[in-house]
Amino acid sequence: MTRPELIERYLYAFDWDIAAIWALTLPVTERDIGDFAWMLALPLWPGADGPHSLTPLQVLAEPKVHSAEFVRMARADTAYPLDITFHQDRWVILDGVHRLLKLHRDGARTVRVRVVPREALIAND
Repeated sequence: MTRPELIERYLYAFDWDIAAIWALTLPVTERDIGDFAWMLALPLWPGADGPHSLTPLQVLAEPKVHSAEFVRMARADTAYPLDITFHQDRWVILDGVHRLLKLHRDGARTVRVRVVPREALIAND
């Protein structure tokens, strides 16, 4: 199965080392949760139909069917900010989709973030 175009365009546009990103000393700010709503509709996770076939919103809609991801979301520690970057025309989450989903479920209007500079990422041009 090929990756959906938006996933290819935004998430595979660059590589990152999550441990290196966590080690960055970056300020924590707040952003409107709506800046990331588009990612909740992307098939980010593996599902019954293969890789990239399950969206975070499907997990919320059918928690018993997608129990593994639902449990990951429920256990996500929202005390940690999301690690994000701006790519092309939108904000992209590098780490924290399960935290975003939990905050969305709980009705949060804002989310704490750390903006990762492009220099910390490797472009796949």
